[in-house]
Amino acid sequence: MPDPSNIHQFVQLNRTFRELSKDGDDDGVDIGVAYFYTDRMTWADLISKFRVVVLSEAGTGKTEEIRHIAETLRREGKKAFFLRLEHIPQDIEDAFEAGSWEEFQEWLASDDEGWLLLDSVDEARLRHPGDFELAIRKLGRRISAAYQRAHVVITGRTTAWRPKTDLDHCTRHLPFDTSTKTVVGDHPSGPDRPQRIAGANHEHHPVDQDPP
Repeated sequence: MPDPSNIHQFVQLNRTFRELSKDGDDDGVDIGVAYFYTDRMTWADLISKFRVVVLSEAGTGKTEEIRHIAETLRREGKKAFFLRLEHIPQDIEDAFEAGSWEEFQEWLASDDEGWLLLDSVDEARLRHPGDFELAIRKLGRRISAAYQRAHVVITGRTTAWRPKTDLDHCTRHLPFDTSTKTVVGDHPSGPDRPQRIAGANHEHHPVDQDPP
């Protein structure tokens, strides 16, 4: 008989990711087949970036993995938060499942890097089709003074993500300025668009080059 204390233990899958190709930048394209066959990336690679979208099919464990990443970062002493996107439009204070509203406000008032792990695009759209856009817009306003030190990771089902419309919306409301030479902590500036991930391999580019 299984030990009840082990029922909710996280199982590390050592999942890897690849970058979606630019062919997936149109809402009418099936992004499930728009891959670059680049080197594999791990979660450690992804959380070093500043704007990332992680896409996969239903039942692949996105929610538990991103929650685990948030908790791991917090144990390391980092300012990390796991939020449910579907709760942000109604009351952002109730959207936190790792970290709290009070800790979030403390982070905003600091000069520290922070990690916002947001789950998920498809769940946000269940109650109302416009709730994902509203959640991103509302969160963007809250972190406007911290854009350059916020690592934002968004998860979603491949079928729920609109490659052009959703990416443009995130770029507009969660911008990252690649023209600045400001470096937060040990991390170089990243791209000014949320990075296309379903598997990914993004390199940091100098500020005078176009982002991927």
